Order: sequence, then structure tokens, then C-alpha cells
Amino acid sequence: MVILAPIAMQGARILTPILSRTIGNMGRLLIKAGIQALNMIVFLPCGLVESTILSPWMFRLGLRHLLRGIIAPFKMVGYILLLPL
Repeated sequence: MVILAPIAMQGARILTPILSRTIGNMGRLLIKAGIQALNMIVFLPCGLVESTILSPWMFRLGLRHLLRGIIAPFKMVGYILLLPL
């Protein structure tokens, strides 16, 4: 065990900047994925109501919200797939 300690210290010294960058990217991407999850939860039903019930007044805004709500899960999956990088 004592013989391998210097090698382990060298490996830790090399991997420290890589791990700190990876943890920073993971935090950033988790925040983005959470925002997309909230967009999916909020914009999808809101756009559905605006484009159907409130269609005389808010049809375009409802379609825009509906589109954002439909695209949000795909963006969220994309951010989650980027986590290991």
C-alpha cells in the first residue's frame, strides 16, 4: 500500500482540474434541465388553455406556450444526456 501512495497522489494531482470542471458543468446542466422541467410543467397546460378556451384573445400566445411546453422535455433529455461529459 505504501508503494502505491505516490502514484495515487500523482493521479489525484492530474485529475483535480478535470473533476472540478466536470462538477461545474454538471451543476450548470442540472439547473438547465430543471428549468426545462418547469417549462414543461407550466407552459404545456397554460398553452393548452390559452389556445382552446381563451382562443379569441390569446390564440397566438397559447400556441407559443404550447410549442415551448412540447419542446421542453426534449431539451431536458438533451441536457441530462450531456451530464457525463
